Amino acid sequence: MSFGETQRSPLRSIFIFYSAAIILFTLLFMLPISSVHGLKFIDALFLSSSGISVTGLSTINITTDLTRIGQAILLVEIQFGGIGIMVFITYLFLLLGKELSLPQLLILSADQNQRSIKSIRNVTLIISLITFVAETIGFTLMYPVISHRYNNPFDALFVTTFHSVSSFTNAGFDLFGDGLMDYNSNPIMILSTCLLIALGVVGFPTIIEFVTRRGKKKSLYTKVNLTMHITLWTLGFILIFLTEFKHSFHSLSVIDKFFNSLFLSVSSRSGGIASTDTSLFSNSTMLIVIILMFIGASPSSVGGGIRTTTFTLILSKMWSIIKGREETILFNRSIHEEDFNKAFLITTSFIVIFSISLITLSAIEHTDITKLAFEIMSALTTTGLSTGITASLTTFSKIWLIMLMFIGRIGVISCIYLFVKPKKSKTKFIKESIIVG
Repeated sequence: MSFGETQRSPLRSIFIFYSAAIILFTLLFMLPISSVHGLKFIDALFLSSSGISVTGLSTINITTDLTRIGQAILLVEIQFGGIGIMVFITYLFLLLGKELSLPQLLILSADQNQRSIKSIRNVTLIISLITFVAETIGFTLMYPVISHRYNNPFDALFVTTFHSVSSFTNAGFDLFGDGLMDYNSNPIMILSTCLLIALGVVGFPTIIEFVTRRGKKKSLYTKVNLTMHITLWTLGFILIFLTEFKHSFHSLSVIDKFFNSLFLSVSSRSGGIASTDTSLFSNSTMLIVIILMFIGASPSSVGGGIRTTTFTLILSKMWSIIKGREETILFNRSIHEEDFNKAFLITTSFIVIFSISLITLSAIEHTDITKLAFEIMSALTTTGLSTGITASLTTFSKIWLIMLMFIGRIGVISCIYLFVKPKKSKTKFIKESIIVG
């Protein structure tokens, strides 16, 4: 097997694993015990795709249309999808005392966006531990609030567990029926959900580094990620606070407007849970949220988008060109040209896929183009925020969104290299300048 085939083989395996998972959970959702009145194949397929990609978009109301068994199946799926199927498979192998082969390690490293396979076993165990601790903390904070909503203790336990898992994995699903609208004046629910979403999008490598390297110098990856996250959360909060102050937030108190602006800024990065009616947002807010969804979360996190590091590299490259520098410097480090090429490919691919999707679906759907753009970006970035048009879309558009969610989950680069075999050309051509701008 050639080197190119060795690189592509894990990507094909990931494609097969996630495709098989979607089909499996689709069949489970179609079982009579999973839904109240039975699901159509397209709705079950859409829900399964949304669950495994931890997006949160749905053509049904999972609160009323799914039974507790169906909701439990969805809970398992979003946990699988958020952390990564390969992590669970690896963890099972380790529990059984079996060693992972090199091909299995390559698949796992590709699934977790890791460049090295040396410490992938330890990374797998730490990811599982971080997930358990984060979701347990979330459950502890939210149970006293949610328990008042239900007379049955089992319902309170199940819904709190579901919300904790959905928040940390940035799945965007909820069992309240309307997101956190009933809790938009409850700072405990808003802030605890906000915390879980933030931990999910920051990325496992950053959390691992803070846990294992306390007091030590942080890596460039962590510095870039935290700087970009804090910057985007702050800018998003300010802009949303200003644009929605007298709009969809008009009935809230000033302090509630503050908390809900912060929540939407964090949730827009891949969380997918809303605390107010998104269909009432102004066009300015819709565009702000679309941009935040586009940038998305960190690499090796539960979120989607082009990722914070990609966005940072694009901005830093632009600034270097403006300043006339040959090298691009980030935190006193020179960045490899290969990383810029990858960032450019990811960003351009996202824009092209989004544009083609918007042109195609706008020709079919008779709905507001801003809401349609919002829905498409939400699917492609696996965010899950919606203005409520998902269920009314045609079957063709639902299938299109399914494909977008799948691309967003396994990664646009992975999708490209599934069909294109990278190889270096030995032919050298004469360089020539061309007029641009």
